[in-house]
Amino acid sequence: MLQLYTSETGDGFPLIILHGLLGMGDNWAMIAKKLSGSFRVIVPDLRNHGRSPHTIDHSYELMAEDIFNLCKTRGYEKVHLLGHSMGGKVAMTLACSEPSFVNKLIVADIGPGAYADASRHISLLNVMMGIRPGDFTTRSEVDKALSMKITDQRTRMFLLKNLTRNENNKLSWKANLSVLLSKSQKILEGISPDGLFTGKSLFLRGALSDYISEEQCEIIYKQFPSASIVTINDAGHWIHADATEVFTRYVFDFLTS
Repeated sequence: MLQLYTSETGDGFPLIILHGLLGMGDNWAMIAKKLSGSFRVIVPDLRNHGRSPHTIDHSYELMAEDIFNLCKTRGYEKVHLLGHSMGGKVAMTLACSEPSFVNKLIVADIGPGAYADASRHISLLNVMMGIRPGDFTTRSEVDKALSMKITDQRTRMFLLKNLTRNENNKLSWKANLSVLLSKSQKILEGISPDGLFTGKSLFLRGALSDYISEEQCEIIYKQFPSASIVTINDAGHWIHADATEVFTRYVFDFLTS
Protein backbone atom coordinates (compact mmCIF):
# COMPACT_ATOMS: atom_id res chain seq x y z
CA MET A 1 0.00 0.00 0.00
CA LEU A 2 1.37 3.40 -1.02
CA GLN A 3 2.14 5.75 1.88
CA LEU A 4 1.17 9.24 0.72
CA TYR A 5 2.68 12.33 2.28
CA THR A 6 -0.08 14.31 4.00
CA SER A 7 -0.63 17.42 6.06
CA GLU A 8 -3.47 17.45 8.57
CA THR A 9 -5.09 20.16 10.65
CA GLY A 10 -8.23 20.83 12.64
CA ASP A 11 -10.85 18.63 14.27
CA GLY A 12 -14.24 17.37 13.23
CA PHE A 13 -15.67 15.43 10.31
CA PRO A 14 -12.85 14.49 7.88
CA LEU A 15 -12.45 16.55 4.71
CA ILE A 16 -9.98 15.31 2.09
CA ILE A 17 -8.60 17.92 -0.35
CA LEU A 18 -6.99 16.69 -3.59
CA HIS A 19 -4.73 18.92 -5.70
CA GLY A 20 -4.39 19.07 -9.47
CA LEU A 21 -1.77 18.02 -12.01
CA LEU A 22 1.73 19.30 -11.10
CA GLY A 23 0.34 20.63 -7.84
CA MET A 24 0.76 19.43 -4.27
CA GLY A 25 -0.99 19.62 -0.96
CA ASP A 26 0.89 22.81 0.00
CA ASN A 27 -1.12 24.67 -2.66
CA TRP A 28 -4.17 24.28 -0.39
CA ALA A 29 -2.60 25.31 2.92
CA MET A 30 -4.52 28.59 3.20
CA ILE A 31 -7.91 27.05 2.48
CA ALA A 32 -7.16 24.08 4.73
CA LYS A 33 -6.42 26.50 7.57
CA LYS A 34 -9.67 28.40 6.96
CA LEU A 35 -11.69 25.18 7.10
CA SER A 36 -9.81 23.60 10.00
CA GLY A 37 -12.03 25.29 12.57
CA SER A 38 -14.91 23.04 11.53
CA PHE A 39 -13.30 19.95 9.94
CA ARG A 40 -10.38 17.59 10.22
CA VAL A 41 -8.69 18.61 6.97
CA ILE A 42 -6.38 16.06 5.34
CA VAL A 43 -4.40 17.25 2.32
CA PRO A 44 -2.24 14.58 0.65
CA ASP A 45 0.30 14.84 -2.11
CA LEU A 46 -1.02 12.46 -4.77
CA ARG A 47 1.31 9.76 -6.12
CA ASN A 48 4.10 11.08 -8.37
CA HIS A 49 3.61 14.55 -6.91
CA GLY A 50 5.11 16.59 -4.09
CA ARG A 51 6.67 14.49 -1.34
CA SER A 52 4.69 11.33 -2.06
CA PRO A 53 6.31 8.24 -3.60
CA HIS A 54 7.10 7.96 -7.29
CA THR A 55 5.62 4.95 -9.07
CA ILE A 56 5.66 3.69 -12.64
CA ASP A 57 1.84 3.61 -12.72
CA HIS A 58 -0.47 6.58 -12.66
CA SER A 59 -4.24 6.38 -13.14
CA TYR A 60 -7.42 7.74 -11.60
CA GLU A 61 -8.34 4.30 -10.34
CA LEU A 62 -5.01 3.92 -8.55
CA MET A 63 -5.13 7.42 -7.08
CA ALA A 64 -8.70 6.84 -5.86
CA GLU A 65 -7.53 3.59 -4.25
CA ASP A 66 -4.63 5.48 -2.61
CA ILE A 67 -7.06 7.93 -1.02
CA PHE A 68 -9.49 5.20 0.04
CA ASN A 69 -6.65 3.29 1.74
CA LEU A 70 -5.33 6.48 3.35
CA CYS A 71 -8.72 7.10 4.94
CA LYS A 72 -9.23 3.51 6.00
CA THR A 73 -5.87 3.43 7.81
CA ARG A 74 -7.11 6.42 9.83
CA GLY A 75 -10.34 4.65 10.65
CA TYR A 76 -12.59 6.96 8.62
CA GLU A 77 -15.82 5.28 7.58
CA LYS A 78 -17.14 8.34 5.73
CA VAL A 79 -15.53 11.56 4.46
CA HIS A 80 -16.14 14.74 2.52
CA LEU A 81 -14.14 14.99 -0.71
CA LEU A 82 -12.91 18.19 -2.41
CA GLY A 83 -10.81 17.90 -5.55
CA HIS A 84 -9.47 20.37 -8.11
CA SER A 85 -8.71 19.49 -11.75
CA MET A 86 -6.89 16.13 -11.74
CA GLY A 87 -7.77 15.83 -8.05
CA GLY A 88 -11.39 16.46 -8.95
CA LYS A 89 -11.32 13.50 -11.32
CA VAL A 90 -9.82 11.39 -8.53
CA ALA A 91 -12.62 12.53 -6.21
CA MET A 92 -15.29 11.73 -8.82
CA THR A 93 -13.76 8.29 -9.44
CA LEU A 94 -13.73 7.49 -5.72
CA ALA A 95 -17.25 8.81 -5.16
CA CYS A 96 -18.63 6.60 -7.94
CA SER A 97 -16.67 3.50 -6.94
CA GLU A 98 -17.32 3.86 -3.20
CA PRO A 99 -20.50 5.96 -2.95
CA SER A 100 -21.28 4.95 0.63
CA PHE A 101 -17.85 6.20 1.71
CA VAL A 102 -18.37 9.77 0.47
CA ASN A 103 -20.71 12.03 2.40
CA LYS A 104 -20.48 15.15 0.22
CA LEU A 105 -18.48 15.77 -2.95
CA ILE A 106 -17.07 19.08 -4.17
CA VAL A 107 -15.32 19.33 -7.54
CA ALA A 108 -13.43 22.48 -8.51
CA ASP A 109 -13.41 23.46 -12.19
CA ILE A 110 -13.33 20.08 -13.89
CA GLY A 111 -15.88 17.65 -15.27
CA PRO A 112 -15.79 13.94 -16.05
CA GLY A 113 -15.02 14.60 -19.72
CA ALA A 114 -11.66 15.22 -21.38
CA TYR A 115 -9.58 18.29 -20.49
CA ALA A 116 -10.36 21.36 -22.57
CA ASP A 117 -6.69 22.17 -23.25
CA ALA A 118 -4.85 18.85 -23.10
CA SER A 119 -2.12 20.03 -25.47
CA ARG A 120 -1.18 22.88 -23.11
CA HIS A 121 -0.64 20.49 -20.20
CA ILE A 122 1.49 18.20 -22.34
CA SER A 123 3.47 21.22 -23.49
CA LEU A 124 4.16 22.26 -19.87
CA LEU A 125 5.34 18.76 -19.01
CA ASN A 126 7.64 18.77 -22.03
CA VAL A 127 9.10 22.15 -21.09
CA MET A 128 9.82 20.96 -17.54
CA MET A 129 11.31 17.73 -18.84
CA GLY A 130 13.63 19.76 -21.06
CA ILE A 131 15.12 21.60 -18.07
CA ARG A 132 17.64 19.95 -15.76
CA PRO A 133 17.34 21.92 -12.50
CA GLY A 134 20.61 20.42 -11.24
CA ASP A 135 22.43 22.46 -13.90
CA PHE A 136 21.36 25.64 -12.09
CA THR A 137 22.14 27.01 -8.64
CA THR A 138 19.12 29.21 -7.93
CA ARG A 139 15.36 29.25 -8.49
CA SER A 140 15.67 32.49 -10.44
CA GLU A 141 17.97 30.77 -12.93
CA VAL A 142 15.44 27.99 -13.44
CA ASP A 143 12.71 30.62 -13.81
CA LYS A 144 14.74 32.35 -16.51
CA ALA A 145 15.11 29.04 -18.35
CA LEU A 146 11.36 28.40 -18.08
CA SER A 147 10.59 31.92 -19.34
CA MET A 148 12.14 31.06 -22.69
CA LYS A 149 9.14 28.80 -23.33
CA ILE A 150 6.51 29.97 -20.81
CA THR A 151 5.85 33.71 -20.83
CA ASP A 152 3.10 33.72 -18.19
CA GLN A 153 4.76 34.47 -14.85
CA ARG A 154 1.90 33.02 -12.79
CA THR A 155 2.20 29.67 -14.55
CA ARG A 156 5.96 29.67 -13.97
CA MET A 157 5.49 30.42 -10.26
CA PHE A 158 3.11 27.47 -10.02
CA LEU A 159 5.58 25.14 -11.75
CA LEU A 160 8.51 26.40 -9.67
CA LYS A 161 6.78 25.15 -6.53
CA ASN A 162 7.89 21.74 -7.81
CA LEU A 163 11.54 22.65 -7.18
CA THR A 164 13.37 21.05 -4.28
CA ARG A 165 16.92 20.16 -3.33
CA ASN A 166 18.02 16.54 -3.36
CA GLU A 167 20.38 14.76 -0.97
CA ASN A 168 23.32 16.34 -2.80
CA ASN A 169 21.82 19.82 -2.33
CA LYS A 170 21.15 20.00 -6.06
CA LEU A 171 17.94 21.47 -7.42
CA SER A 172 15.52 18.87 -8.77
CA TRP A 173 11.86 18.47 -9.67
CA LYS A 174 9.53 16.99 -7.05
CA ALA A 175 7.05 15.62 -9.59
CA ASN A 176 7.76 12.37 -11.44
CA LEU A 177 7.72 14.12 -14.80
CA SER A 178 8.69 11.16 -16.96
CA VAL A 179 5.76 9.05 -15.71
CA LEU A 180 3.31 11.97 -15.82
CA LEU A 181 4.31 12.66 -19.41
CA SER A 182 4.09 9.00 -20.43
CA LYS A 183 0.63 8.76 -18.83
CA SER A 184 -0.51 12.24 -19.91
CA GLN A 185 -3.02 11.06 -22.52
CA LYS A 186 -4.71 8.89 -19.90
CA ILE A 187 -4.66 11.69 -17.33
CA LEU A 188 -6.17 14.23 -19.70
CA GLU A 189 -8.92 12.11 -21.22
CA GLY A 190 -12.39 11.71 -19.77
CA ILE A 191 -13.23 9.31 -16.99
CA SER A 192 -16.03 6.74 -17.08
CA PRO A 193 -16.28 5.39 -13.54
CA ASP A 194 -18.54 2.48 -12.78
CA GLY A 195 -21.73 3.41 -10.97
CA LEU A 196 -23.28 6.75 -10.10
CA PHE A 197 -22.88 9.04 -7.14
CA THR A 198 -26.34 10.09 -6.07
CA GLY A 199 -25.21 11.91 -2.92
CA LYS A 200 -24.95 15.66 -2.59
CA SER A 201 -22.34 17.12 -4.93
CA LEU A 202 -21.26 20.64 -5.81
CA PHE A 203 -19.33 21.57 -8.95
CA LEU A 204 -17.71 25.02 -8.78
CA ARG A 205 -16.52 26.51 -12.05
CA GLY A 206 -14.67 29.71 -12.88
CA ALA A 207 -16.46 32.17 -15.14
CA LEU A 208 -13.16 32.77 -16.97
CA SER A 209 -12.49 29.05 -17.45
CA ASP A 210 -13.76 26.69 -20.15
CA TYR A 211 -13.07 23.47 -18.24
CA ILE A 212 -16.75 22.93 -17.38
CA SER A 213 -18.56 23.61 -20.64
CA GLU A 214 -22.26 23.09 -21.23
CA GLU A 215 -21.36 19.72 -22.74
CA GLN A 216 -19.51 18.83 -19.56
CA CYS A 217 -22.55 19.90 -17.52
CA GLU A 218 -24.66 17.31 -19.33
CA ILE A 219 -22.13 14.60 -18.45
CA ILE A 220 -22.03 15.78 -14.83
CA TYR A 221 -25.79 15.53 -14.39
CA LYS A 222 -25.81 12.00 -15.82
CA GLN A 223 -23.03 10.76 -13.53
CA PHE A 224 -23.99 12.89 -10.52
CA PRO A 225 -27.78 13.32 -10.68
CA SER A 226 -27.98 15.39 -7.47
CA ALA A 227 -25.25 17.80 -8.55
CA SER A 228 -25.41 21.57 -8.32
CA ILE A 229 -23.18 23.59 -10.65
CA VAL A 230 -22.21 27.08 -9.52
CA THR A 231 -20.18 29.65 -11.47
CA ILE A 232 -17.82 31.96 -9.58
CA ASN A 233 -17.23 35.32 -11.26
CA ASP A 234 -13.76 36.70 -11.99
CA ALA A 235 -12.13 33.29 -11.56
CA GLY A 236 -10.28 31.04 -13.97
CA HIS A 237 -9.21 27.41 -13.69
CA TRP A 238 -7.28 28.08 -10.46
CA ILE A 239 -10.58 29.04 -8.95
CA HIS A 240 -9.46 28.53 -5.35
CA ALA A 241 -6.59 30.99 -5.85
CA ASP A 242 -8.49 33.55 -7.95
CA ALA A 243 -11.45 33.85 -5.59
CA THR A 244 -10.27 32.32 -2.31
CA GLU A 245 -12.82 33.92 -0.01
CA VAL A 246 -15.82 33.25 -2.26
CA PHE A 247 -14.63 29.72 -3.01
CA THR A 248 -14.10 28.90 0.66
CA ARG A 249 -17.51 30.28 1.59
CA TYR A 250 -19.23 28.08 -1.00
CA VAL A 251 -17.32 25.04 0.29
CA PHE A 252 -18.14 25.77 3.93
CA ASP A 253 -21.80 26.54 3.32
CA PHE A 254 -22.28 23.38 1.24
CA LEU A 255 -20.56 21.12 3.75
CA THR A 256 -22.43 22.55 6.73
CA SER A 257 -25.87 22.87 5.17
